[in-house]
Order: sequence, then C-alpha cells, then structure tokens
Amino acid sequence: MPALRSLNLSKNRLTELPDDLGQRLPQLTEMDLSDNRFRAVPLAALLRATSLEKIELGFRGLQPGEEIEGQLESLVRGLPCLQELRLKYSWELGLRTPDAEARAREEQLVERLRERNRNVRIVGWSYDW
Repeated sequence: MPALRSLNLSKNRLTELPDDLGQRLPQLTEMDLSDNRFRAVPLAALLRATSLEKIELGFRGLQPGEEIEGQLESLVRGLPCLQELRLKYSWELGLRTPDAEARAREEQLVERLRERNRNVRIVGWSYDW
C-alpha cells in the first residue's frame, strides 16, 4: 500500500497510531483522524508522513490546552506540504459551546499556527481561518 494517497481512520476508537505509519505510506496526502480517542496528537506518526497536505483531527478525546497546542504547532511546523488542518470539537459529546475566553484562546492558537506555516488553512473549532 505504499501508493495510498488518502486514509480515513475516523470513528475507529483509536488511541494511538504506529510511529512508522508515515514511513510505510510515503505517498499519503490526506488523513482523517476525527472522532477517535487520542489523548495527544499522534506526532511521531504524522511527522513521518511528509507528503501530508490535509489532516482532519476531531477533538473527541483531545482537550484543547497548552500541551495539545504545542503539539499542533510542532505538526504545522514539521509538515512542509501541509495545506489544511481541520480542528473541531465533537459537540455531540456535550462539550459546551466555547465562551469568549475560549474563542480568544482559539484565535491566538490559530494565529500561532499560521505564523509557523503561512500556507496552511486552519479550520478552527468555531470557524474557518
């Protein structure tokens, strides 16, 4: 499967990815990891997928915070081909709508991510950037 270009792993209850996944799929350009149970961004696997152009991360197990924000910054900085990063809450799990403070923090995160890589379109938790 080294020629695989798109991989949808959404809704699989995944908690981690094999570190060498990106190496085994060198042509991979799109990956959907939404609606899984990650507690951290699977950086080791994603950063080795150097052809990735689009990543979708749905925040089911991931809770936005300083650690996750740092991981996202590393991801955006470390993937030279990345064009789109989709981030979203899973509203159906009862997470409340972001208040003004949460929206301000999101705006700051998105701006930091864009500073790392101006070519990336960030689709945020609340709206597109």
